[in-house]
Amino acid sequence: MNQAIATLRYKVEQGFGTMKRKFHLSRARSFGAAKTQAQMAWAALGVNLLRR
Repeated sequence: MNQAIATLRYKVEQGFGTMKRKFHLSRARSFGAAKTQAQMAWAALGVNLLRR
């Protein structure tokens, strides 16, 4: 089962690993769902810009 999803999972996990390394996202900076969601959205934007 793991080999069937490994290629897709590898690509997704790479993005999360980049976010943790480059943007220090091992923990959320603030409390609350809205602020945490905004922090993750900015990090995802940053990862996409790094990839380009």
